[in-house]
Amino acid sequence: MKAYRLHGAIANPFGIVTTPTSIHNESLHPVFNRYGLATKVRLVASALLKHKIRLEGDAISFCSVIYDNYYHFTIECLQRLFILRKHLEKNYAVAIMPEILGHYHRDWIELLGLQEKIFLIALQGIAKPERVVTCGYPSAGEVHNAGVLTDFRSWVLERAKLSETESEGLKLFIGRRPDRRHSLINQSDVYDLLGSYGWVCTDFEGMSLAEQAILMRRASHVLAVHGAALSNLIFCNPGVEVVELANMTWENKVFENMASALGLSYRRVGCEPFYRPGGQKRANFADLFVDIVRLRRLVNLYG
Repeated sequence: MKAYRLHGAIANPFGIVTTPTSIHNESLHPVFNRYGLATKVRLVASALLKHKIRLEGDAISFCSVIYDNYYHFTIECLQRLFILRKHLEKNYAVAIMPEILGHYHRDWIELLGLQEKIFLIALQGIAKPERVVTCGYPSAGEVHNAGVLTDFRSWVLERAKLSETESEGLKLFIGRRPDRRHSLINQSDVYDLLGSYGWVCTDFEGMSLAEQAILMRRASHVLAVHGAALSNLIFCNPGVEVVELANMTWENKVFENMASALGLSYRRVGCEPFYRPGGQKRANFADLFVDIVRLRRLVNLYG
């Protein structure tokens, strides 16, 4: 991903960068590149009309319109910030973000020690610095590039002071809350089964990111329901055994590709989909039912 340092440009908090004459297409989220010229003209016009927040020095633009999704923020937005890390080290540079932050945004900022480097922009605001620093948006192939992703992991672990934490043989199951989509219908049975084998079972709810990261660093085996929590594979030591419980009718290789790039061993267990009454009949919304007998055989392999 190529970095750009643009004089006279402006940026909104969602990664839309506008030069004096046009949208900066190279750093635009792919969702916008699906639209035509008319949409981009409206984006430029909107940017020019909004209130400008003047900043001295450089403003680093790294977020996107889907920054409020844990996976996309962790693996895409933060990976862009990593690409621009040398600019971030300058004392005249700040990284801009939308003013509305979730708990995981704040946790990531704290974990990476970036509290003094983040400048929050109102949702309707526009940053007008001396220069906007940005980079290309990773394609589906680039976001799981082994070289970049392993370097990104090293950067995260170094800044979080977790580099020296090694696996302790912990076997970890990550479930999902029942009110979330693609939750596990028979999760209580899975808890009972894995608990009898000494696994630690959690859904990460109520835990800080630092606590989640330490669990992932201690783990030798990670069994998890498909979902954003698997983004935390970024904390795992190489060689960890990863098992993803996923919809057998929906082929989604995001975490398989991520695990492969990070040097983790990956296995997928297909689960039967169930659709909630009145809910969307889409594969990525289906709840899951795992075959406990099959799961027991797998767990026996791990001892």
